[in-house]
Amino acid sequence: MRLPQFGVRYPVTTVMIFVAIIVLSLFSLTRLGLDLMPEIEIPVIAVLTTYEGAGPEEVESKITKVLEDRLATVKNLDRIESSSEEGTSVITLKFDWGINLDEAANDVRDMVDFSTAFLPEDIDRPRILKFDLSMMPILILTATADESYPILYDLIDDRICDPLKTVPGVAAATIQGGLERQILVELNRSRLEAYHLSVDQVISALRKENLDIPGGHIKTGIKDYLIRTPEEVEVDEIGDIVVSTNEDGVAVYIKDIATVRDAFKEKTQEVEVNRKRGLIVIVQKQSGANTVQVTEGVYEKLEELKKTLPSDVKLLVARDLSDFIKGAIGNLRNALFVGGILV
Repeated sequence: MRLPQFGVRYPVTTVMIFVAIIVLSLFSLTRLGLDLMPEIEIPVIAVLTTYEGAGPEEVESKITKVLEDRLATVKNLDRIESSSEEGTSVITLKFDWGINLDEAANDVRDMVDFSTAFLPEDIDRPRILKFDLSMMPILILTATADESYPILYDLIDDRICDPLKTVPGVAAATIQGGLERQILVELNRSRLEAYHLSVDQVISALRKENLDIPGGHIKTGIKDYLIRTPEEVEVDEIGDIVVSTNEDGVAVYIKDIATVRDAFKEKTQEVEVNRKRGLIVIVQKQSGANTVQVTEGVYEKLEELKKTLPSDVKLLVARDLSDFIKGAIGNLRNALFVGGILV
């Protein structure tokens, strides 16, 4: 029996089949993830290492060359590229298409951990980054303040970024700009020479006084006590730290050779919003999450969080990726509607 004959002979069955198809299509549409770009796993991994105060040649010889020689042995590696700049080493590993990038990242991580013993002790731990289109920010917020600007970074970090990370689908909420608190110990060179001290001795003294060491457990009957040594130094205690003792038994303190200030990190970038000083909050979603749903969840959470901020702090949306997606879906819906009527 041909299809037209079946449709004419059994009209009710034909209608029920089309209704079922429409219902299943609408149900699938509600479950369909919405994103601007398809999920594409680019077979590229970057190893980023920061070495503050080092020049390009020093970064090249002590970090980049060491890591390159060992990372070159990772399997399925197609090409390796590197760049060494002041204080930063970037090694880009390009793999063959179709490989399991998670397994490749584990191999790279193991090799970096193995290479750590051959790197300078005072570098930051190398970071391993995978190139993923889902890492594109879905939302960029701006924050400005007048009287609260010196503490704006801490305010946004504690009251906005941390709570936003609990929204389903949000992977990260990071800050760019603003003033980040930093305790500065400014050494007096002439005083150091007078006391015959080196910078390394001062650093060693600070490290010894700023400890938080676990001490294991003590069992007494049915009770189990956790032992720890909380020796994290407070700002007003830094000046009283003993650096050394001279031949006469007189102690040399930090306050004798340095000035301690509760200040801010050196600014490397300036953020202005509508000609006002401010900062930027970048929100990223988890891989595979629905961009529109995640953005709506972030907006709902922001309405609650805004009530916890001082009155002079203003939050604005600078860029919303879901707007582009909603516009594209709207255009597609209109095209289908018009096409259905005309056809």
